[in-house]
Amino acid sequence: MSLDKVYRKIHRLISDNEDKDISQKEMSERIGCSLDTYNAHYRGANKPKAATQLLELLNMLNDNQIITAVRTYKEKEE
Repeated sequence: MSLDKVYRKIHRLISDNEDKDISQKEMSERIGCSLDTYNAHYRGANKPKAATQLLELLNMLNDNQIITAVRTYKEKEE
């Protein structure tokens, strides 16, 4: 799956989880980037190398390990 499809899938899943449509502007604000940057990722016009590398690393883990890694990151941010 291409990186832009991953962005769109995650965006859709978050919208579904919250049972509302989330605009690209709102999503860009949530993750701390400009609307132009988010839109470029969403359309596939920009392929951030760090995101690709992170997904490659996550693909080396099983589901439980991915959850543990993401939750650990979240805990350190709070």
